[in-house]
Amino acid sequence: MQHYLQMSFRSSLRVYDLWTEMSVYLVNASYI
Repeated sequence: MQHYLQMSFRSSLRVYDLWTEMSVYLVNASYI
């Protein structure tokens, strides 16, 4: 059970990272 939680937590962190990168990219693109 703990292993599963750790995996889902890690994958959600990765999704959050992707979302943050996308937001930064969009903000930079809107400034140009």
